[in-house]
Amino acid sequence: MSFFWIGVLLLSLTAGAQDYSFEEFPAIVKRPQKIRVAVPDFQPLSQLPAHDNSCARLTGFMREVVGMTGLLELVSPDAYPALALPGEKEDFETWKAINTDYIIRGDAALLDEGRYQIEFRCFDLKQGKMVLGKRYTGEPALFNRMVMRFMDEFIGYLTGKKGALDSRIAYVSDASGRNEIRLVDTDGSNDQAITSNRTLNLSPSWSPDGRYLLYQGYRARNPDLYIIDNAKGKETKLYGASGLNLPGKFSPDGRSIAFAREGADGNIDLYLISVTGQELKRLTSASSIEVSPAWSPDGKLMAFVSDRAGNPQVYLLDLSRGPESAGNPAVRLTYEGDYNSSPAWSPDGQYLAFAGRVGGQFDLFLIFMSGENRSPRRLTASAANEENPAWSPDSRFLVYDSNKSGNYDIYLMSIYGGEPRKITSKAAKERMPAWSPQDES
Repeated sequence: MSFFWIGVLLLSLTAGAQDYSFEEFPAIVKRPQKIRVAVPDFQPLSQLPAHDNSCARLTGFMREVVGMTGLLELVSPDAYPALALPGEKEDFETWKAINTDYIIRGDAALLDEGRYQIEFRCFDLKQGKMVLGKRYTGEPALFNRMVMRFMDEFIGYLTGKKGALDSRIAYVSDASGRNEIRLVDTDGSNDQAITSNRTLNLSPSWSPDGRYLLYQGYRARNPDLYIIDNAKGKETKLYGASGLNLPGKFSPDGRSIAFAREGADGNIDLYLISVTGQELKRLTSASSIEVSPAWSPDGKLMAFVSDRAGNPQVYLLDLSRGPESAGNPAVRLTYEGDYNSSPAWSPDGQYLAFAGRVGGQFDLFLIFMSGENRSPRRLTASAANEENPAWSPDSRFLVYDSNKSGNYDIYLMSIYGGEPRKITSKAAKERMPAWSPQDES
């Protein structure tokens, strides 16, 4: 009974290196007309040391992040008028003449050895005034995070829903020779190891508050479930019954975890367990294999993968009606493709993304869960494999792994379309990304 899961694991961790072409993602949702944003060169607020490149770094990254959002368009710097000098009034009419909607200005001041004060100001040209201003303090290693945090605020100002770029992505890397869990910022910086036990560690998943990471580990020579307390750096084994215990997901309220395990009868089913490792409850009861649970944001529904129809497909269980044993059979969602896996529910509840194999290749697909038509829509159709999708907490981005560059790397793309952004680049396989919850601080 464990062959199906072992097959999934091998497909996830082995792939031949090739050169691939990569086609642009289509937009998942209709994109509003892009807002045109100008980012003039950041200016020093005080005398900076010779060869200090802080202003150039901040300017370059801010321009890069504007293009990353999918909502904004950078006004070409070649068209910018002369900068207003300190104390001079901004000439908004000149900026409007080059079709600019907003200007983002920035300044940097060196406070002491290694620490800077960075100020961001956003001007709305229609209103003719500053509409957003923020000040951050920290060392140069935090420059990118300052930019992304300000961009999250700007997106919140424009849309009423704060952005999620200032967050982290957990993923699996075999750079050390073993599969370890790592964390990286959404721009690919600040990459660090979370596990270093030199065994097999797979499928990280965040708790709703972002404090804990759940993953599957083989430290005790059995596939067990572990939880890391990110605040304390403490790791505990959640569940370790003999046999297969497969990756799970925290419930939206953070009180329980859905996962798959091999029962005494050798069958693999979905179970619920409390975050204290107690109160084990069986959810599925078909004579087949069920894995990869994905909660709906309200906790009432669960998508999962089952081979009950002969090959892996995505199903839906209404948790409010009890387990399958209570006369509540799951409903099949996917019928096309010979191998559909890794369902991921968007935090706003509208979409269910998954990876599907068609013609021997994995691509990303999407089901509109908020509509009547639940026929999957194909998102990718390139020569590369795209797998293991995960959503940003604002439901504006997907992160996934792809072997576009030969070995697997983590990519990020906006649901409004555009070129995906590669955020890992080691000479190793980077797989199974999980986006951290929103940072409300």
